[in-house]
Formats: sequence, structure tokens, C-alpha cells
Amino acid sequence: MEHAKIKVRGRGQAWGPPDFGTVTIDITSKSEVGEGAFEDVALRSRELEVIFSELGIPEEAITSSSVRLWDEDPRYKVNYSQTEIPTEAHAQNRLEVRVPDHETVGRLVTAAVRRAGAKASGPEWQLRAANDLHRDALRMAAEDARAKGEAQADAMGVRLGPVLEIMSSDRDYSGIEHHDYLGRFNEEPGPSMEAAFKIHEGRVYVDASIEVTFSLE
Repeated sequence: MEHAKIKVRGRGQAWGPPDFGTVTIDITSKSEVGEGAFEDVALRSRELEVIFSELGIPEEAITSSSVRLWDEDPRYKVNYSQTEIPTEAHAQNRLEVRVPDHETVGRLVTAAVRRAGAKASGPEWQLRAANDLHRDALRMAAEDARAKGEAQADAMGVRLGPVLEIMSSDRDYSGIEHHDYLGRFNEEPGPSMEAAFKIHEGRVYVDASIEVTFSLE
């Protein structure tokens, strides 16, 4: 005879500082003829490499996520004469850069925009898989599930028995209420390696969910 059982879901959240941030740096250019766009992107990308070296960002922290070269026919744009159809050459180099702390993020974004004419977005704050916050959140979720199970069992006049099945998941998020928008650049550029504004890394949280099936005694 199958024993009575109960299934409950527990929830846990753990907050803490991020391990690193990821910044997206985008260099784009266009020219009417020839290899102008390609050469412009290549020159500014070499300046980016200098910036990475000055900031001590290693090669393994940099990923080329999109390198593109293409021609565009302006006939699909408004106000071009059908008899005059110059071809526009486009080039793009997009990099994902893992940065270890908020101070380096500010210096990287400032130098990339001022010295390489790049566009920058981010940072996206993240945790390493080995960060204790993952375990803390799962532990709290398990404690929450047991507390709910005991409360329900007590209300029904029975006791909570052994665990029969466990399903769990966890995911980390940036803490939005602690996450600053990027500020405006100073009108007068300062030293090349000085950040134009402060970046706040705030905290991130791990949201864990656990579904536990208990037997009832």
C-alpha cells in the first residue's frame, strides 16, 4: 500500500557582491568607397588593445562576439536618386570584455569611448558557479520547503516523514534597485585612465527554488 505523501515548494534568495562584470564594446564605421570603413575599425581596434594592456585585462577575458564587413545599397533608403547609387561600406568589431571590478569598468568605458570612439554598454554583473551564494540560496529554499511541509502536516494531524524526491534550480540576477545607470561624460576630458564617472557594482542575488516530496506518517 502506497504511503501518503505531500509535495511542497520552497524559495530562497541570497544577496552578495558580484564576482565580475561583462562590458560590451562596439566599434563601427562606414565609408562611401573602398576599404575606408575597414581601416578605420582596424585602427580604433588596435587602440582598444592598448587600453586593455594598460588596464591589465588579459586576453582570456576578451571575446570577439561579432566581426562584420558588408556593403549596403542605399537604394533602399529615402531621398536617393535612382541614377546616383553609391555603395556604402560598413565594418564592425564587437567585443565582450570580462572585468573584475567596478573601478576597472569605469576606466575601461571612459577610455574606450574617448580614445577609440567606441560605443559601450553594460556592465552585466555575474557570479562564478563556485560562489557560496548559490549554496546559501538552495539551503534557504530547502529550509523553507521543510517548514511549509511541517506546517501542513501539523495542520492535518500527521508527521512529516522522509524525503522521497527533490527537484531544485537556481539562477543569479543583478539587483536592480542597487544597479546604477551609466552617468554622463565630463565635458572636459581628464587623464586617459581616469573614469569619467563612478560605476556601482551593488549586489546581485541568487533566486533558488526547490520542490520536495515528503512521505507522511
